[in-house]
Amino acid sequence: MEVIYSKAEREMCEAYARIAAPQEYRTMFDHICNVAKPYGNMHPEAWINKMIVKTISLYESYNEDMQASSMIEDVLHDAAIKHMNFK
Repeated sequence: MEVIYSKAEREMCEAYARIAAPQEYRTMFDHICNVAKPYGNMHPEAWINKMIVKTISLYESYNEDMQASSMIEDVLHDAAIKHMNFK
C-alpha cells in the first residue's frame, strides 16, 4: 500500500528533515496536531507516524555520510581501547 502525501505535507517533511534531528520529529508533529487539524481523516497518531517515516527517509537521503562517520568513530574507539596498556 502506497502512502499518499499532499504537497504541503511533503514540503513540511522536507523542511523538518533539513532543520531538525530525527529524535525531535515526534515532538514537532505532535505539536502540530495540538494546534491544527492534520490533513485527511486520519487519527492524529497515525498522521504523526506517517509524517515521521517520510521525514526520516528524507533526513537519511540528505545525510548519507552520517552513518559511515559514526561507524568510523566506533572503529577508532575500538582501536584506541585495543592499544591501551591494562596493567
